[in-house]
Amino acid sequence: MPINSNHEIAILMQFIIMCIVIVRMTEQFMHNNTINLFMILLIINQAIIILKRLAVVMDPDLGVISFYLGGAILIFFGIAFSFINIHTKNFKLIKADKY
Repeated sequence: MPINSNHEIAILMQFIIMCIVIVRMTEQFMHNNTINLFMILLIINQAIIILKRLAVVMDPDLGVISFYLGGAILIFFGIAFSFINIHTKNFKLIKADKY
């Protein structure tokens, strides 16, 4: 089965978006020594979308099942996104000394 060029472009664009988010998260980690929970959830979200698209391209029958399963997981991630606010999004990895 030939791969549709629209699927290839969509997968490539999602991969580029995920790479940009990973670079931004790495920059924040290097400068502030913090991990951003929002960025982690966004990377997982993009990975699920890429896997859904790859499953549809590889096997349309399995792709439908993985599409619905991925959609259900993304609903839970949407709920998790709604609870992230300015006070809970950054986690310090190195605590500063009090002295």
